[in-house]
Amino acid sequence: MRPTLFLLSLPLLAFAAPSSNKQGLTDRFQLQVENLKENVKGFVSGLDDDDDKCPDLKVRCVKDGDITKIVGDIGKQGFCRDGVECKQCHETKNTAECNLKYPKECATKCEAWGSPI
Repeated sequence: MRPTLFLLSLPLLAFAAPSSNKQGLTDRFQLQVENLKENVKGFVSGLDDDDDKCPDLKVRCVKDGDITKIVGDIGKQGFCRDGVECKQCHETKNTAECNLKYPKECATKCEAWGSPI
């Protein structure tokens, strides 16, 4: 039996059970509901963790914001959760690093773009 179906059927079982068993079933049902609430809270709070599970991705240096003009890359950099997306944790720093690493090619007009482009 699926857990959800089981949880939904507990109140029905409580009414069908003899009165001596009703309190035990009610207690067990309330315990299951509390456990379910805790699991949901843990899952939701886990979405906002600092350990956000975004992978480190290669950051490419792109000239004039045109993704077809890839100058080079600065290797894998940290990405952080922003809502439901993973974005560069330090986009400004990464952009500065691109312009320092490729001074001729960029001429201070490169931006850091996270993979995949």
